[in-house]
Amino acid sequence: MIIGIFGNSLVLYVYSYRFKRSSSVYFIISLGIFDLLACVIAIPVEIYDIQHKYTFYSPIACTLVRYCGSFVQYSSVYLLVGVAIDRYIKICYPLKMISPKKIKWMCVGATIAGVISSSPTFLLYGIKEEKTPHPDIRGGNCSIAQKYYKTLFEMIYFLLMSATFVACVLLMIILYSLIWCTVKRRRGSVIGDSVRKTSETDSTKRMYYKKQTSVNSDDDNNSVFLPNNHSKSSSRRLRRRMSSVSAVLKKIKVTRTTVLLFAVTLAFILSYFPSVIAMVYLKKKIHKYELLYTFFVKFSFMNNAINPIIYSFLNVNFRTECKELLKRCYCGKIKPPSRQTSMETEEDVK
Repeated sequence: MIIGIFGNSLVLYVYSYRFKRSSSVYFIISLGIFDLLACVIAIPVEIYDIQHKYTFYSPIACTLVRYCGSFVQYSSVYLLVGVAIDRYIKICYPLKMISPKKIKWMCVGATIAGVISSSPTFLLYGIKEEKTPHPDIRGGNCSIAQKYYKTLFEMIYFLLMSATFVACVLLMIILYSLIWCTVKRRRGSVIGDSVRKTSETDSTKRMYYKKQTSVNSDDDNNSVFLPNNHSKSSSRRLRRRMSSVSAVLKKIKVTRTTVLLFAVTLAFILSYFPSVIAMVYLKKKIHKYELLYTFFVKFSFMNNAINPIIYSFLNVNFRTECKELLKRCYCGKIKPPSRQTSMETEEDVK
């Protein structure tokens, strides 16, 4: 929780004030807001719920925390679908890139969709009576409300939630697979064209040298002359061609930003997948697998704290800006930002 609050606060400050506005920056800021919301509201109440398993009697607090967790989950997965779509269009169709204004609306749309998708939690969750180690005493737990426990409404809600998660994950897998195929195909195309042109040029020059050798051999049987200037010129041309191929190959690759956002997407999937499994399969045998169920459900909150760590490892500019900010804070001198760093550190696929 502390790591999440501190890390996401850094993310929001650095990306809001130290980076130039771009599609990736808008997405990361939106994710940072959702993650910070979960770390400030949802996680503390979840910790309280675990520590006071039988003495949670506030239905309002229970409903709010469950709604917050559900809202963050839905909004994040919708936002990551938007990230995948943006990366796909930017790399596979570079002439049809999404404008920053449309990216803003995508973020707003993901938020609204999260609000709507999470609305059933206001009805579904509440205080549920729990058996305590003392048979004569009943406790209260923040869970499915007593009147909806093991009903059709509960089953439909969790099935729809799981179906939404799986559908979004499949869409993201398809889009990133298409990105990978596009990059691989274009790299192969450039290498093939360059090698073919180099081979044709080299073959033509060999034929020329062969003719020169034959003529000189007829005129003078004791000497065969091949001009060194031609050989040196050929080598220089070959080196220039190979360097130009290398330059093109550097352009035809996924940017660090795309790798960064893919890592964030992968972390989200890995952290929320156990939660979905627990809610669909383990919930039916919750008394038998109570500890495992609780661990899987709460494991999803790891995602809200891990994103700043991913940014630190994969974005050199973010890491540098954080160091500078912490140095200024430690020295007691917080200066207004004098420059902004570009998020895109490398060119996209073209």
